[in-house]
Amino acid sequence: MEEALKYWPLGVSVIAFFWGWAMWSARHSFASKTSVEALAATFAKSQTDANAAMETRVSAIEKLLIKHDERLKTVPSADDLNDMSLKIADLHGDHKTLRAEMGGVKSAVDTIGSSVTRIENYLLKTGNRA
Repeated sequence: MEEALKYWPLGVSVIAFFWGWAMWSARHSFASKTSVEALAATFAKSQTDANAAMETRVSAIEKLLIKHDERLKTVPSADDLNDMSLKIADLHGDHKTLRAEMGGVKSAVDTIGSSVTRIENYLLKTGNRA
């Protein structure tokens, strides 16, 4: 025991040295206040840049959405297309009626044409020109 009491100051010095070394190492392994502030400033700047970029993209998307909304206002609705389909069907019926009437007109014109041709031939043969 006397031997241990003889070296206790050396033991305390060794323990104090290792304690100091541990505290020095811990101080260097943790972030300092300046490095935390620098990191916070960098993060804040990157957040500001990211927010500005996001606002630009959102603004562009809003403009595109407004443009498409304006274009959609000019697109016919289902009711408009249905009305147009009904009108086209009605025109198709009118077209058939006109075709039949034109067939009748054609036969009348053909009859008149043949009459004119006979009269012309008669006049040419008889030599009477009017």
